[in-house]
Amino acid sequence: MLAIDVIRKPWQQKAWIQGLAILLGYIPAFIMSIANQAGGQAITLQGILTYTTLGAGIMIIAILLLLWFLCGEKPKELNLKPGAWWKDLLGGTVLVGLGLLAKYALDPTIIKYFQRASNSESGLGNLFSELATNPLLMVLFLGPALLIGVAGLEELSRVFFITRWMRISSTKLWLGVGVLLSAVLFGLVHLYQGPAGAVSVALNGLIMGLWYLRFGRIFQLIVSHYLYDAVQFMMVLILIWNGTIQ
Repeated sequence: MLAIDVIRKPWQQKAWIQGLAILLGYIPAFIMSIANQAGGQAITLQGILTYTTLGAGIMIIAILLLLWFLCGEKPKELNLKPGAWWKDLLGGTVLVGLGLLAKYALDPTIIKYFQRASNSESGLGNLFSELATNPLLMVLFLGPALLIGVAGLEELSRVFFITRWMRISSTKLWLGVGVLLSAVLFGLVHLYQGPAGAVSVALNGLIMGLWYLRFGRIFQLIVSHYLYDAVQFMMVLILIWNGTIQ
Protein backbone atom coordinates (compact mmCIF):
# COMPACT_ATOMS: atom_id res chain seq x y z
CA MET A 1 0.00 0.00 0.00
CA LEU A 2 1.11 3.54 -0.75
CA ALA A 3 -1.03 5.10 1.96
CA ILE A 4 0.66 6.82 4.89
CA ASP A 5 -0.70 5.65 8.26
CA VAL A 6 -0.85 8.71 10.50
CA ILE A 7 -3.40 10.19 12.88
CA ARG A 8 -4.54 13.56 11.64
CA LYS A 9 -7.34 15.94 12.51
CA PRO A 10 -10.42 15.68 10.27
CA TRP A 11 -9.77 18.99 8.54
CA GLN A 12 -6.18 17.97 7.78
CA GLN A 13 -7.47 15.00 5.80
CA LYS A 14 -9.35 17.17 3.33
CA ALA A 15 -8.18 17.03 -0.28
CA TRP A 16 -8.23 20.81 -0.56
CA ILE A 17 -5.76 21.05 2.33
CA GLN A 18 -3.28 18.99 0.31
CA GLY A 19 -3.83 21.22 -2.70
CA LEU A 20 -3.28 24.28 -0.53
CA ALA A 21 -0.06 22.74 0.82
CA ILE A 22 1.20 22.29 -2.74
CA LEU A 23 0.31 25.89 -3.59
CA LEU A 24 2.05 27.25 -0.49
CA GLY A 25 5.04 24.91 -0.29
CA TYR A 26 5.91 23.99 -3.85
CA ILE A 27 4.55 26.46 -6.38
CA PRO A 28 6.19 29.68 -5.00
CA ALA A 29 9.71 28.25 -5.32
CA PHE A 30 8.89 26.98 -8.81
CA ILE A 31 7.57 30.37 -9.91
CA MET A 32 10.63 32.18 -8.50
CA SER A 33 12.96 29.84 -10.37
CA ILE A 34 11.13 30.32 -13.66
CA ALA A 35 10.97 34.10 -13.17
CA ASN A 36 14.70 34.21 -12.48
CA GLN A 37 15.38 32.33 -15.72
CA ALA A 38 13.03 34.60 -17.65
CA GLY A 39 15.09 37.52 -16.40
CA GLY A 40 18.09 36.13 -18.25
CA GLN A 41 20.28 35.81 -15.18
CA ALA A 42 23.04 33.27 -15.69
CA ILE A 43 24.18 30.97 -12.90
CA THR A 44 27.02 32.28 -10.74
CA LEU A 45 28.86 30.64 -7.86
CA GLN A 46 27.91 33.49 -5.54
CA GLY A 47 24.27 33.19 -6.56
CA ILE A 48 24.22 29.42 -6.05
CA LEU A 49 25.88 29.63 -2.63
CA THR A 50 23.38 32.29 -1.54
CA TYR A 51 20.49 30.21 -2.83
CA THR A 52 21.70 26.95 -1.29
CA THR A 53 22.26 28.52 2.13
CA LEU A 54 19.76 31.30 2.77
CA GLY A 55 17.11 30.62 0.13
CA ALA A 56 17.10 26.84 0.39
CA GLY A 57 17.15 26.96 4.18
CA ILE A 58 14.04 29.14 4.26
CA MET A 59 12.22 26.90 1.78
CA ILE A 60 13.11 23.70 3.65
CA ILE A 61 11.82 25.16 6.92
CA ALA A 62 8.65 26.40 5.21
CA ILE A 63 7.90 22.98 3.70
CA LEU A 64 8.49 21.19 7.01
CA LEU A 65 6.25 23.65 8.87
CA LEU A 66 3.48 23.18 6.32
CA LEU A 67 3.88 19.42 6.60
CA TRP A 68 3.62 19.51 10.39
CA PHE A 69 0.99 22.18 11.08
CA LEU A 70 -1.14 22.22 7.92
CA CYS A 71 -1.02 18.54 6.94
CA GLY A 72 -0.55 17.05 10.40
CA GLU A 73 2.40 14.84 9.48
CA LYS A 74 5.91 14.48 10.85
CA PRO A 75 8.93 14.66 8.50
CA LYS A 76 9.74 10.98 9.06
CA GLU A 77 6.37 10.11 7.56
CA LEU A 78 7.61 11.24 4.16
CA ASN A 79 9.18 7.79 4.10
CA LEU A 80 6.41 5.53 2.85
CA LYS A 81 8.24 2.41 3.97
CA PRO A 82 10.62 1.49 6.82
CA GLY A 83 14.32 1.21 6.08
CA ALA A 84 17.87 1.48 7.36
CA TRP A 85 20.65 3.96 6.61
CA TRP A 86 22.79 1.39 4.81
CA LYS A 87 19.87 0.35 2.64
CA ASP A 88 19.26 3.99 1.77
CA LEU A 89 22.92 4.42 0.78
CA LEU A 90 22.80 1.24 -1.30
CA GLY A 91 19.48 2.15 -2.90
CA GLY A 92 20.70 5.68 -3.67
CA THR A 93 23.87 4.31 -5.27
CA VAL A 94 21.89 1.94 -7.47
CA LEU A 95 19.48 4.72 -8.41
CA VAL A 96 22.25 7.13 -9.43
CA GLY A 97 23.68 4.40 -11.62
CA LEU A 98 20.33 4.04 -13.38
CA GLY A 99 20.03 7.81 -13.73
CA LEU A 100 23.47 8.27 -15.25
CA LEU A 101 22.96 5.28 -17.54
CA ALA A 102 19.68 6.72 -18.79
CA LYS A 103 21.22 10.17 -19.26
CA TYR A 104 24.18 9.08 -21.36
CA ALA A 105 22.06 6.60 -23.30
CA LEU A 106 19.27 9.04 -24.14
CA ASP A 107 21.04 12.44 -24.35
CA PRO A 108 22.42 11.86 -27.88
CA THR A 109 18.85 11.31 -29.11
CA ILE A 110 17.44 14.21 -27.11
CA ILE A 111 20.03 16.60 -28.56
CA LYS A 112 18.91 15.68 -32.08
CA TYR A 113 15.50 17.17 -31.44
CA PHE A 114 16.10 19.81 -28.76
CA GLN A 115 18.72 22.52 -28.32
CA ARG A 116 21.11 22.36 -25.38
CA ALA A 117 22.38 25.63 -23.92
CA SER A 118 26.13 26.10 -24.04
CA ASN A 119 28.06 26.46 -20.80
CA SER A 120 28.46 30.18 -21.46
CA GLU A 121 24.72 30.62 -22.07
CA SER A 122 23.72 28.73 -18.93
CA GLY A 123 26.47 30.19 -16.77
CA LEU A 124 27.87 26.75 -15.97
CA GLY A 125 31.15 27.61 -17.71
CA ASN A 126 31.89 30.44 -15.28
CA LEU A 127 30.74 28.29 -12.39
CA PHE A 128 33.16 25.51 -13.30
CA SER A 129 36.01 28.01 -13.71
CA GLU A 130 35.38 29.53 -10.30
CA LEU A 131 35.19 26.11 -8.63
CA ALA A 132 38.39 24.93 -10.34
CA THR A 133 40.39 27.89 -9.05
CA ASN A 134 38.99 28.20 -5.53
CA PRO A 135 39.46 25.00 -3.46
CA LEU A 136 37.64 26.34 -0.40
CA LEU A 137 34.53 27.33 -2.31
CA MET A 138 34.71 24.06 -4.24
CA VAL A 139 34.61 22.07 -0.99
CA LEU A 140 31.74 24.23 0.30
CA PHE A 141 29.80 23.83 -2.94
CA LEU A 142 30.39 20.10 -3.44
CA GLY A 143 29.77 19.46 0.26
CA PRO A 144 26.91 21.01 2.26
CA ALA A 145 25.64 23.34 -0.48
CA LEU A 146 25.09 20.55 -3.00
CA LEU A 147 23.93 17.99 -0.43
CA ILE A 148 21.48 20.14 1.52
CA GLY A 149 20.70 23.16 -0.62
CA VAL A 150 20.33 21.32 -3.92
CA ALA A 151 19.75 17.58 -3.42
CA GLY A 152 18.05 17.97 -0.05
CA LEU A 153 15.70 20.78 -1.05
CA GLU A 154 14.81 19.44 -4.49
CA GLU A 155 14.06 15.93 -3.24
CA LEU A 156 12.14 17.23 -0.24
CA SER A 157 10.09 19.34 -2.67
CA ARG A 158 9.53 16.36 -4.96
CA VAL A 159 8.43 14.05 -2.15
CA PHE A 160 6.29 16.78 -0.56
CA PHE A 161 4.52 17.28 -3.88
CA ILE A 162 4.01 13.54 -4.53
CA THR A 163 2.77 12.72 -1.02
CA ARG A 164 0.34 15.67 -1.04
CA TRP A 165 -0.83 14.48 -4.45
CA MET A 166 -1.32 10.96 -3.04
CA ARG A 167 -3.45 12.38 -0.24
CA ILE A 168 -5.90 13.76 -2.78
CA SER A 169 -6.38 10.35 -4.42
CA SER A 170 -4.49 7.05 -4.34
CA THR A 171 -5.66 5.62 -7.68
CA LYS A 172 -2.88 4.43 -9.97
CA LEU A 173 -3.87 6.82 -12.75
CA TRP A 174 -3.86 9.79 -10.39
CA LEU A 175 -0.49 8.78 -8.96
CA GLY A 176 0.93 8.38 -12.46
CA VAL A 177 -0.24 11.85 -13.43
CA GLY A 178 1.28 13.28 -10.25
CA VAL A 179 4.69 11.68 -10.81
CA LEU A 180 4.70 12.79 -14.44
CA LEU A 181 3.69 16.33 -13.49
CA SER A 182 6.41 16.53 -10.83
CA ALA A 183 8.97 15.38 -13.41
CA VAL A 184 7.85 17.99 -15.94
CA LEU A 185 7.99 20.78 -13.36
CA PHE A 186 11.42 19.55 -12.27
CA GLY A 187 12.59 19.76 -15.88
CA LEU A 188 11.23 23.29 -16.32
CA VAL A 189 13.20 24.47 -13.28
CA HIS A 190 16.34 23.46 -15.21
CA LEU A 191 15.36 25.21 -18.42
CA TYR A 192 18.48 27.37 -18.13
CA GLN A 193 20.27 24.32 -19.59
CA GLY A 194 18.20 24.70 -22.74
CA PRO A 195 15.23 22.56 -23.91
CA ALA A 196 17.47 19.48 -24.23
CA GLY A 197 18.71 19.90 -20.67
CA ALA A 198 15.17 20.36 -19.37
CA VAL A 199 13.98 17.18 -21.13
CA SER A 200 16.95 15.20 -19.82
CA VAL A 201 16.35 16.41 -16.26
CA ALA A 202 12.62 15.70 -16.55
CA LEU A 203 13.34 12.10 -17.55
CA ASN A 204 15.64 11.76 -14.56
CA GLY A 205 12.90 13.23 -12.39
CA LEU A 206 10.48 10.62 -13.72
CA ILE A 207 12.89 7.84 -12.74
CA MET A 208 13.28 9.37 -9.28
CA GLY A 209 9.53 9.66 -8.78
CA LEU A 210 8.84 6.07 -9.84
CA TRP A 211 11.67 4.85 -7.62
CA TYR A 212 10.12 6.68 -4.68
CA LEU A 213 6.74 5.06 -5.27
CA ARG A 214 8.44 1.65 -5.39
CA PHE A 215 10.80 1.94 -2.41
CA GLY A 216 9.28 4.85 -0.48
CA ARG A 217 12.52 6.31 0.93
CA ILE A 218 13.31 10.00 0.59
CA PHE A 219 16.92 9.47 1.72
CA GLN A 220 17.59 7.23 -1.26
CA LEU A 221 16.52 10.08 -3.54
CA ILE A 222 18.74 12.58 -1.74
CA VAL A 223 21.77 10.26 -1.92
CA SER A 224 21.16 9.61 -5.60
CA HIS A 225 20.59 13.28 -6.47
CA TYR A 226 23.74 14.36 -4.65
CA LEU A 227 25.93 11.72 -6.31
CA TYR A 228 24.34 12.41 -9.71
CA ASP A 229 25.38 16.07 -9.54
CA ALA A 230 28.67 15.61 -7.68
CA VAL A 231 30.01 12.95 -10.04
CA GLN A 232 29.34 15.08 -13.11
CA PHE A 233 30.79 18.22 -11.52
CA MET A 234 33.94 16.34 -10.52
CA MET A 235 34.33 14.90 -14.03
CA VAL A 236 34.30 18.40 -15.54
CA LEU A 237 36.64 19.81 -12.87
CA ILE A 238 39.15 17.01 -13.45
CA LEU A 239 39.11 17.76 -17.18
CA ILE A 240 39.74 21.46 -16.42
CA TRP A 241 42.63 20.67 -14.07
CA ASN A 242 44.15 18.35 -16.66
CA GLY A 243 43.90 21.06 -19.29
CA THR A 244 41.59 18.94 -21.46
CA ILE A 245 38.97 21.69 -21.50
CA GLN A 246 39.14 25.39 -20.73
